[in-house]
Amino acid sequence: MHHEFFHLAKKITQNHKNNDFALATIFNVKGSAYRREGTRMVIGTNGNWYGNISGGCLEGDILRKARKVIKTCESILVTYDTREGKNKEIRMALGCNGVIDILIEPVNDSVVKFCKTVCNYFENEETAFISTEIQLIKDKLFVSREINKTESPDFPKSTLENENYCHVEKLEFKITLYEHLGLQRKMVIWGAGPDVYPLANFSTQLGWKTIVASDCGLQNLENRLQDTEIIQSNFDDFEQKISLHQNTAVLLVSHDFYKDYFILERIIQKNVKYIGIMGPKRRGERMIQEFKKRNSEIKFDQNKIHYPVGLDIGSDNPVEIALSIVAEIQSVFSQKNAAPLKEKNTRIHDSNSNEPIEDFNPNDSVCTVNYFQ
Repeated sequence: MHHEFFHLAKKITQNHKNNDFALATIFNVKGSAYRREGTRMVIGTNGNWYGNISGGCLEGDILRKARKVIKTCESILVTYDTREGKNKEIRMALGCNGVIDILIEPVNDSVVKFCKTVCNYFENEETAFISTEIQLIKDKLFVSREINKTESPDFPKSTLENENYCHVEKLEFKITLYEHLGLQRKMVIWGAGPDVYPLANFSTQLGWKTIVASDCGLQNLENRLQDTEIIQSNFDDFEQKISLHQNTAVLLVSHDFYKDYFILERIIQKNVKYIGIMGPKRRGERMIQEFKKRNSEIKFDQNKIHYPVGLDIGSDNPVEIALSIVAEIQSVFSQKNAAPLKEKNTRIHDSNSNEPIEDFNPNDSVCTVNYFQ
């Protein structure tokens, strides 16, 4: 499950008493699509929606269907065929060239309970396994869910704790979406200089939990970074005040060699995904040499330590530098090499289905409801 659903789940739990909502979930994809399985979107009766499941191509039609779902309190499974030649029915040039199954369901007590459980797992920094099953029985759709801390025998693949893994099983009149609820991505920024602002802003926009920690200079940050946790800390209490897990990136950007070094010394053996050291390469090398000199018996994974930090995209000012750093962290989180997509000879996204796209389409329709074959 993508970590962005945490924010949608909070939206539902905080507002469901005052508003009626529908929840849309991408259940299955064949071919190319803007988003992948497990992506969700929340739609209100007032026409507002949160999150997205396409590049804007499908949202208008989903909004119309969601209003009907809210009114009837009945779930539907909508199949969109966005391949070339099939778009003329809705008079829109859809460029994804794929087939997408989307579940649209009313937000009832069961969905609210599910969202509260998801929020609890994220906030407690715990992982879970989720299976969502939809069945068509006498032309009516039924949705059921299970969420467990441990992997059930039905879950088709073992996963790492920080993977947001999805798998789809599609049978006659039944589809099951298996998801792994991974740890929310977290960025911890050590420092309080001007380069902290764009780093924190990019991080929060991506939906990552964002923490800025420093031993001084935090007064201005508290007013300008509303969605960021600000922590007064020093070398001695950093580990007690800030929890780190394997989906965490730590940036050392205080511009003080010894302040950065002493934090590095405390986190270098932690199970974090990424440690970035601001400054030239020789500064990072000197820091590592200092650590080895002081702690010759300690082993650590140097591959997760990045210096100079960021990708080479010609960055010069704080915003551009922040962009290069966050792009590198995103590639590390996603286990990608940050190469241009035009050099990729396979699909942009990893596919969860090996079924040929040509197998689909009843009556050459661009949009089909409750089609399970």
